[in-house]
Amino acid sequence: MKHTPYDGASKPLTIGLAELEPDRWIELGEALGFYLSEKARLLVANRRSVFAAAAESENAQRESLSLSLSLSLSLSLSLSLSLCSLIICCAAVHISTGAMAGRWSSAGAAASGVQGSGQQAGSPAFRPRHDCRLSN
Repeated sequence: MKHTPYDGASKPLTIGLAELEPDRWIELGEALGFYLSEKARLLVANRRSVFAAAAESENAQRESLSLSLSLSLSLSLSLSLSLCSLIICCAAVHISTGAMAGRWSSAGAAASGVQGSGQQAGSPAFRPRHDCRLSN
């Protein structure tokens, strides 16, 4: 992550902190499409081994999803298309079965136009990011 979101409303210890515009809070890496496809594949192949969520976190999950959707609507179109693939992944995990999540996530990644890096699971450069922590 290049930046940590900070809106400037309060003035805590500010060494190294600078205000960021909201449309720069979420950074999408070049391998986004690959990571979304790999998440979808792993969810379909063995959901119980790769996904867990505490039941008491469901309200926080819904709030996080709602805020993410609101933010995506306010971002520029070029960022929104890529961000939508990430949100589709999270929403699909939240509201559907593993098989459906796989189809929706793959479609979202393809629609975003973001190409995968070609890395394979198990390669040294493959580091799955488990940022889609929603339960179904």
